[in-house]
Amino acid sequence: MAIAAYLSPWEAHVLRGALEAAGIFAMVIGETDYMGNAGADARVLVREEDLRRALEIKRDALRT
Repeated sequence: MAIAAYLSPWEAHVLRGALEAAGIFAMVIGETDYMGNAGADARVLVREEDLRRALEIKRDALRT
């Protein structure tokens, strides 16, 4: 399930890293558009069973 979308792939990977540090499997998709341009719509995905905890981590990460 997608929990975030960013224009910048590095922002998506920062969130992915925070999620993985908390033990949640996460992946980033859509880092480039159909022409290979970076930052098209980088989305962070997590498993459905991790959604609630992942959203809490995302919220806490935005506070810092």
